[in-house]
Amino acid sequence: REQSRAVRSSRQEDVRVDNWKLTAFLGVSVSETVKSLIDQNQLLKAHETLQAWERQFPLSKVSGDYVLQEARYYMALEDWVRARSMLEAYCDLVDASSYIPDASLALLSCMTSMGDSKTDIRAYCQRMSEKLEFHPAGEVFRSHLEGF
Repeated sequence: REQSRAVRSSRQEDVRVDNWKLTAFLGVSVSETVKSLIDQNQLLKAHETLQAWERQFPLSKVSGDYVLQEARYYMALEDWVRARSMLEAYCDLVDASSYIPDASLALLSCMTSMGDSKTDIRAYCQRMSEKLEFHPAGEVFRSHLEGF
């Protein structure tokens, strides 16, 4: 009987791990779908997919790339103010994430599209080149600095 419980317990743990893997896979899948829809300029479908993603995986707003994809959506709509506010909050509040480089580059794009002053863009590039010193995105910020 104890052996039977151990087997059941083992199976339950396997199911939990499988659910975690499935959730991670589905999150990445939705992210790539949104990215593809934006790239294809199917913005209505991208918006609907973002809404479904938020409902199904609410924690991805905190720990995933939901914010980045939502900002890309608003950038495609040329709603620079909304995209920028999301990206600024993300870049300022999140210290360590694999999405910081992409988010910071998207924020730079918003700043240039909104016509920020060279002084502001330069200060931002300086800050991000230091923050991403060892990442390839840091080189992008350093090249912007050299262009001023």
